[in-house]
Amino acid sequence: MGNNIPDHDKKNMNQDTDKAAPMDFEYIINNNMIENTLLSLAEHQNIDIYNCALNPWKALLMECGAILFSHNELKIKVNTHNINNIPCINYIYDFNKLNIVCDVYVYISYKYNKLINVLYYGCLCNIKNNNIYTILSSGNNYNDLEIAKDFNNIKISIYKRLKCEREENLKEKCFESPGAVGTIAIGNVENGWNLTPGQKAINTADNNILSLGQLPTLKAIGTAENPQNADILSD
Repeated sequence: MGNNIPDHDKKNMNQDTDKAAPMDFEYIINNNMIENTLLSLAEHQNIDIYNCALNPWKALLMECGAILFSHNELKIKVNTHNINNIPCINYIYDFNKLNIVCDVYVYISYKYNKLINVLYYGCLCNIKNNNIYTILSSGNNYNDLEIAKDFNNIKISIYKRLKCEREENLKEKCFESPGAVGTIAIGNVENGWNLTPGQKAINTADNNILSLGQLPTLKAIGTAENPQNADILSD
């Protein structure tokens, strides 16, 4: 299995990823660096990227994210205030960029026959642990209200797309293997496939009830859509 990574970029793919040289985001996308890096890592580790299990796939995504997005490639510089309300410059996630990475992640997941997972998307973005849920659901204190509005709409769109693509992904796997008990079980837990329409309606209503602790977030983002309420279920 070959790869198309230019020689001058292979220096970024060393074991000490903390020292990887930063790359321009447009360069990463325009040169298909995400997929090429995954292929190169898989080849180096003798992993069959099409047929490997989910844990090796997750590890590849983590390594790829650490190589490509270990600096501020997915962030934007904004003027904000610190806890003492003193003006300062901060780097925040640019959800336009995260949306583009989401497009790439969904594409390569389908191409290499992998189940779509919000956490795995976070791994590709070099976002640790479950922090991707917080990033996609929390409000913000950006001074530029137009940016805040745009970003909040995009982050909700990213989360909804990942959840919808995942359910479609599960359905397709069921069609491919009708006896896939594990896949059906995940669909039952995450999407209520085994519930009647009435039970689904009750579940949806229950999931939309916000606690007092969530009300400030609702005010901040101006919508009742809060991805953090969703069940976190790994594959």
